Formats: sequence, structure tokens, C-alpha cells
Amino acid sequence: MREVVSIGLRNLARRRSRTALTLGMIFFGTLLIVFGVGLGEGTYADLIELATRSWAGHFQITADDYHDKQSLFTTIDDYRPLLSKLAENKEIDGVAPRVESAGLLALGNRTTGVFATGVDPVLENKVTTVSRTLLEGEWLQSGGTAGELPIILGSGVAKRLRAKVGDEVSFVGQAADGSIAADLFNVIGIMESGMLELDATAVLIRLDDAQEMLSLDGRVHKIVGVLKSISLADKLGGLLKLPEDLHYRGWKEVMPQLAQTIKSDRSGLWIFNLILLAVVALGVTNTMSMAVIERSRELGVMSALGTTPARLVGIVLGEAAWLSLIGVGTGLAAGIAVNLLTLKWEIPVASEPISYGGIEIASMHATNTVEAVLYWPAIILICALIASLPPAIRTARMRPADAIREG
Repeated sequence: MREVVSIGLRNLARRRSRTALTLGMIFFGTLLIVFGVGLGEGTYADLIELATRSWAGHFQITADDYHDKQSLFTTIDDYRPLLSKLAENKEIDGVAPRVESAGLLALGNRTTGVFATGVDPVLENKVTTVSRTLLEGEWLQSGGTAGELPIILGSGVAKRLRAKVGDEVSFVGQAADGSIAADLFNVIGIMESGMLELDATAVLIRLDDAQEMLSLDGRVHKIVGVLKSISLADKLGGLLKLPEDLHYRGWKEVMPQLAQTIKSDRSGLWIFNLILLAVVALGVTNTMSMAVIERSRELGVMSALGTTPARLVGIVLGEAAWLSLIGVGTGLAAGIAVNLLTLKWEIPVASEPISYGGIEIASMHATNTVEAVLYWPAIILICALIASLPPAIRTARMRPADAIREG
């Protein structure tokens, strides 16, 4: 075995230009795949963080059918013990309760339909970045002056009502006890999140004010949370052991369009990587085929002197193994280094940063994920070795007399 390995390494020096060309092909193929997968995963992570932290959260907990059919009466009753339990979970970074209700908002003789969300000003700030989206005014504060009910309007709502900070608006809707929910609010801020639906219909009020107005004391419609690692979003639901009437949804269920977009983009990246794999495999096959043809007399003499077919195959595979290991190893090292460099010197995405939900993305970076630095390099190595099998098998099948004559 040691002789096979040493012969394979020595054979690399016979045709140095061809060896260098093949090594370069494997090197750049590995580098491109490691960098491409790393850049894709880094971009996906930023995109998910942008979408989830802006408003939706990494996960949501609601009464079982609330997500599919929102109703004022479908609530999480006595939510505080659950909120405390979630806050104590070491995998959860923050949770915030919400109350939601549709209604009409009026200013003077102008009226528009809105979707009012009652939020805890402190907890919401720990979970989402919506407080950073204010065009003007200030964020909600806990407590405040007695009798004053603050409200923040989405930019689309403010535009339709021609409202500005300091105006007094009236909200009318339905309360959970069947009465009319109505109150006067003072506009303290106008937000522009970058999410068209939210900006067009959303207004934010304090959770306590919403519960009192809607007769929902001790009840909320949903609990939104963020995790220390978003990779746990799919698994956490099975670990929480929620009551049967409550349902956990990770960000993929909450935002299926985003999940599908990322899945489709990953499929495109797979196709690109498979093309690179095919190029590398063809290069290895061609190199080893040429090596076998050039050394057919030598291999024929070795066979005539008693070298077994298995040993001849081993010699060819040994050379291919060295080619693959050196090419993949150096390509992997370079790819990891490039990915690390993009963390310090990021790649600009455009002349102006992309702003969404209070978060800006001005550049992209690659990340060294397990898929990028382990799975794909291993696949390249295996494919390169498989590609060397046809020339190796051809060597084993050669008849010594024919091989010597052809050489």
C-alpha cells in the first residue's frame, strides 16, 4: 500500500504542466463552490434576519386557528405564565405579546380602515426593530401621562388621513364583549417600515390600552419571539410542550413566500455547483486517461512481470487521489480564507444600502458553514475519485502483450 501511494505521488511529476492544469481546475472548482455556498448562506442569513427582526419574529405562538382565520375572539388566555416560561428558556432571546384588531381610524372628516396592534413598548423593542422605523416623533412609552393615549401611524395611514405628530385621532372597532370599542388617541409618531402592507394599514398602541379598549384583559392574540440561533426555529416547537389549544409556528410557516424564495435560490446554486463538479470530474478523467495511455508499455511490462490487476488499479487511483487531495485541500483553504476576508471587507450590494424594517443591508458577506467547508469539498473529492475509476479499470483489463505493443 505504501508503495502504491509513493508511486502515485511520484507520477504527478512526470507531466508537470498537465498536473498543474488539473490541480488548478480542482483548486478553482473547490474555491468557487466553497465561496459560492458561503456567500449564499451568508446572504440568506442576513435576509432572514432582516425579515424576521423587522416585524414577524423568528417564531409566533397563537391560539390554534388564529393564523389561518384571524378573529378578535381567538386569544391566548392568561398569557403571562406562558410569557414567563418562554422568557426563561435559554434558547429564546426575547418574547413580546400582541393584541390585534381591525377598525376605523378618523381624523376630522377623513376615515380609513386600519389594523391596530397593541404592543408592550419595552418587550417589543427587544424582539423587533419596528421602533427604528419612525420617520418622525417618538416610540411608545410605558405608563405616560394619565388620560393620554399615544398612537403611532403607518406612513400610508398618515398620508390618507393627512395626519401629523400631535394630531388627535379616533379609533372605532368591536370589543370582545360585544360592545363598541372606541377611544381618542394622540399621534406621537409616524413609521415607515418598508413593508407596504404594514405601512398602509398598521397603527401601534400600547398593549394595556388595547386590552382595555377591546375588553381583553389578561388575553392576547399572539406571542412573537426571537431565538439566540434562528436554526432552532423548526425544532423549538416540539420542545416547548405547549397546551393543545396553542400552536407554534417558525418563521418558515409565518413567511412561506420568503422560505420558498430561499429554497428556489438554493436549487439554482446546486445546479451551478453540479456544473462545476462535472467540469472537475471530466478534467480528472481526461488526465488519468492520458496518463494510462502514455504509460501503457510500462503498465504492460509490470503486468507481465506479475503485478496484479488490483495493484495496477491502485497505482492509477493513488495518482488520482493525490491530485484530488492536493487540489481540494488547497481550494478549501483558499475558500475558507476568502470567506473570512469578506467578514472584514464586505462586498457592497449597491450604491445605496437596502433598508427594510429599521435594518440596513449595505453589503454581503460569506460564512463558513458546515455545508460550505465540509459537505461540498467531500463531494468534490469523492466525485474526482469516481471520475478516475474508468481509466483505472481500463488498466486492469489490459492484456500485457497488447499494452506493450500499443506503448
